[in-house]
Amino acid sequence: IVEYSFACGSKGPQVSEQWTCKSEKKKSPEPSDLGKMWEVCAKGSSLKLKAPVIDLTFDIEVAAGSSVAGCIALSAPSAFPGLGAARGDFEAQRGALMEARAKEGRCATVRNDDDLLARGEDYLAEFNPVLAVTLKGFLSYMKYELLPELRKGLDTDRPEGSLKTTFFFVLTLASAGGLSGASMVMPMLNCGMMMPAMLPVPGVMQTRHADVGKLIADPHQRRPVMIGGGAAPCCFDETLPVFMSAGSPEHTQVRKLWDTIGLATMHLGDLSEITPLTDSTFIAVRKKAMALGGMTTPMLDELAGYVAPLFLEKLWGKKPTAEEAGEIAAYGSIGGPCIVSHVIRRLPILPGKIIAVREKAFTFAMGSPVGNLLATEIEKPEYAELREVYSKRPKGVVGTAVQNLADASLFAGLIGTSAASMNCLLQLNRGPQFVKMFRGNSTAFMYEVMRTATAVIGSMQQTKAPLKARIFGEDVLLPNGSLVEQVTGLGAGLDASVFPDPYRFDTSRQNLGETMNWNGKTKYVMARDYAGAPRFCPGGALSVKIAAKVCHHFSAHMKAE
Repeated sequence: IVEYSFACGSKGPQVSEQWTCKSEKKKSPEPSDLGKMWEVCAKGSSLKLKAPVIDLTFDIEVAAGSSVAGCIALSAPSAFPGLGAARGDFEAQRGALMEARAKEGRCATVRNDDDLLARGEDYLAEFNPVLAVTLKGFLSYMKYELLPELRKGLDTDRPEGSLKTTFFFVLTLASAGGLSGASMVMPMLNCGMMMPAMLPVPGVMQTRHADVGKLIADPHQRRPVMIGGGAAPCCFDETLPVFMSAGSPEHTQVRKLWDTIGLATMHLGDLSEITPLTDSTFIAVRKKAMALGGMTTPMLDELAGYVAPLFLEKLWGKKPTAEEAGEIAAYGSIGGPCIVSHVIRRLPILPGKIIAVREKAFTFAMGSPVGNLLATEIEKPEYAELREVYSKRPKGVVGTAVQNLADASLFAGLIGTSAASMNCLLQLNRGPQFVKMFRGNSTAFMYEVMRTATAVIGSMQQTKAPLKARIFGEDVLLPNGSLVEQVTGLGAGLDASVFPDPYRFDTSRQNLGETMNWNGKTKYVMARDYAGAPRFCPGGALSVKIAAKVCHHFSAHMKAE
């Protein structure tokens, strides 16, 4: 065990080491000058704080005795002359650090562009060299290419920039270990301050829980006609309700329409029993290959085959045949890339496959009881503005209404619920204590799964007026209509100021209602409270129910502690 201590000597700060060895005596080295900075990193061991420190992202006190992943660095006061006001007790220091961060729109310890890019290196010890290099490149791209573009406003047709942003985003996900790892990385990258978004179009993103909470609670959210990077016809119709601004007549009417035809109550009652499926040749071969490496958790596309029949029956009031369910479940294999639809529209084959599955879902929905009820309900006078919007589309009023509900349920419902089911199983595989948690309260377990390993990154809205911002040390004036990404999943759920010890999986948390993985605070989403969550996911409660059932089906053999 090596214990480090620091003191002010005659020549400045000094570091001392005290060695404690079990098997042999070892003389501790003489104290040495700290210099500008001193750092210790743990490899194959752990670091533990002997004194409290302040978290520069979440503004909380990290208590003495806390374990630290990676490295601990200590700097002489002269290294950060701009932080001279950070003196006194915890509250005084925290206030000074927050002020310094807000003043420059970046971490309080970032003094220049070199320091900004060096943030990527902070992830080297805890993650891997690939992520460190990726984040340095991503930060450089944000600073020198995306930041200038923000001043120009929204431009949805920039294929080169789209591909470059998509490349960095995908590489970040891959090297961070998926969305759960990226959720740890992104809020801290700029210490919770606004920064260029990981979008294929220029925009900014907010990751702190308080900032995101205000955005998604806005009853007049202005929405762009895009999901992720666009709204290509191969994936969505331009009148999809996600694209409608909250508070507009058409958005209010479509939500009323959906509630009236059954979405408000579709989560009630029992789900049908799950019927085991026969694996396709591809899935069977992949499972054998994964098993050789000790991986047995079903992947998203396999789980979509189990989710599809359950959600189709609940949503449309009609039990699909095995053939219908299988054809529609194929969306789980090909629909995810619709998050960057304006990129995939340029690809061969894939757009055609997506259109074919969407048509299968449309045909099934048109012949269902809920589809028939929708056709009758939408003709009522209270949906006049919505009919006006839909009447201009190729499929007409009823066809467009049905197609939009089908598309929303596929993209957000089928894929999101399948991902949540997969993440649930991954968590259960981490130990029997989690199996016990799941069987004790599967609903709380799914909330905590979504908090720690989200299936949904977030959503977007547009500014309703020009917005002045300080980003990466620069003043930026965002034009009216600029994009703001509200990162409900990729960041807000791991805000340590709201969820103490955020990386610990704990279903007994008393504030799981503060999570925001269904486009609103969960306490409002599950209560279907439009005042608290104006744009909540209408299938939130059903998705939790289905994911828990699928997760139980695949974990019934697991032993709890």
